[in-house]
Amino acid sequence: MKKQAIEIQKWCVETFGEVIDWDLYISRIIEELQELRTSISEGDRINEAEEFSDVFILLLRAVIERGIDIETAIDDKMVINKNRKWSSVDGIGRSIK
Repeated sequence: MKKQAIEIQKWCVETFGEVIDWDLYISRIIEELQELRTSISEGDRINEAEEFSDVFILLLRAVIERGIDIETAIDDKMVINKNRKWSSVDGIGRSIK
């Protein structure tokens, strides 16, 4: 995964330059999430895989450009999650505050 992350970041910077407007970048991620939602609701498994990839690429680029060690951040967040109380409806969890 680290090799892919480096290749993705290199391609993104060469193709688009570094992110200047993070609000606009987050809006782009939301657009891709909406396309993913459409693919899933329409049962389009081929496009679904592409849309998941688009979202993942955008998120991966963001964490690299923001200087986040995502593996450590996920590990830290899982410690927090495992110590929270949760509710679940239809397999979708929400923390109970």
